[in-house]
Amino acid sequence: NFMERDILIPKTLLPSLRPVLVFEDRFYFAPFRPNVKIAFWNKKKFDQYGLTPPRTWHELLEVARVFKEKEGVGRVAIQGLPGKTAAVTVFEFVKAGGGDPIRLADEGSRRTFEFLQELEPYLAPEYAETSFDTANELLISEQVYLVMNWTFAIKVVVEDAGKTEIEAYSGWRGPNGEYHVLGGDVLAIPKGAPHIDEAAKLLELLLSKEVQQKLFDRLRWLPVRSDAYADVSPELSPYFDAVLEAVSYAVTRPADPQWGMVECILDRAFAGLVRGNESIESLAVYCASLEEIPSEYIRYNVESGDTLETIADRFNTAVEVLAQANGVTPGTAIGPGQILLVPGD
Repeated sequence: NFMERDILIPKTLLPSLRPVLVFEDRFYFAPFRPNVKIAFWNKKKFDQYGLTPPRTWHELLEVARVFKEKEGVGRVAIQGLPGKTAAVTVFEFVKAGGGDPIRLADEGSRRTFEFLQELEPYLAPEYAETSFDTANELLISEQVYLVMNWTFAIKVVVEDAGKTEIEAYSGWRGPNGEYHVLGGDVLAIPKGAPHIDEAAKLLELLLSKEVQQKLFDRLRWLPVRSDAYADVSPELSPYFDAVLEAVSYAVTRPADPQWGMVECILDRAFAGLVRGNESIESLAVYCASLEEIPSEYIRYNVESGDTLETIADRFNTAVEVLAQANGVTPGTAIGPGQILLVPGD
C-alpha cells in the first residue's frame, strides 16, 4: 500500500485530519485541502451595541435579536441557499443539537429545528439566498454582521476588500457541542493505474511544504501540514487560530450513494420548517422520507437507448431517486458505457 510510505503522509499532518484518512488501520487517501466554515463578525458593529461574538446557541439567538431590534432588520445570517448549501447548514446544526442528520428521528433533531424556527425571525432577510460567495458580499457591504463561511473569505473579505474590522472565530456550539462539516479534497491513486510511481511523485509534490505554502499564500486554503503556515503574519494569525480550532471540531459527511438523497431531504426540511415555518410536527414527514431511502445499490452499465426513465422503470424505482443517487438532475442525458448506481434489493 503506497499510502503507507512515510514520504507520502507527512509527519506534520494536522492531527485532526488523520482519522478521516484511515480505514482498518491503513491509509487509502492522502489529504490535499481541508476546509471548514468559521464565523466572521464585524467588530465595529458588535462594539457599537456592546455585544460579543456568540459561542452558544443561546448567545447566537440573543445577538440576532439585539441587532434586529436596534436596526429594524436582521444582521445575522446562516447559509440557507436551497440545495447543498442549506443541507450542510442543517447537518452542522443537527449534529450540534445532538441529533442524527441521517435520520432526524430523535429529540436532538427536533430540538435543532425548534431552535432554528426561533432564530429565523431575527435573521437577515438575505439568509435564504446566502451561500459561500454571497456571504462575502454581505460582509463587505455590511448588510450582515455575522455569518459562517469557508476560509477563503479571509482573503476575499479581509485582505482584498480591506475589511479589517471583520474578525473571525471558530463558531458556536449547541447542546451537544460544536461541529463543522469537513470539506476540501483528498488524493488517491486508482488500483491498476499504469504509472503508479509517477503518480506517487506528483502526490508527494502536492503534499510538500512548498506547494502547501503556495496554496496558503495565494488562496488562504488551510494547509494539511502544520509547518506550512508557520510564517503567517501577526495580522492574520488570529484567523488561522480560528480555522485550526474549527478543524478540531470537524466531522465528515457519509461517503456513500445515500448522501445525495439525504442532502435533498435535509434541504427540503430546511425549506419547510425554517423558511416555510411549518409546524414542528412536520418533521415526521422528512423522517419518513429518510427511512424510505434505499440501503443497497448495484452498478449498472448503461446500454444504447437507455435513459434515466427507462432504467428507473426497469428497476422499479423513481427517476428522482436514481438521479439523486448519481448526483445528476432527472433530465440528464446518459450514454452507453456509463456506470450508474441503481437502488437494489
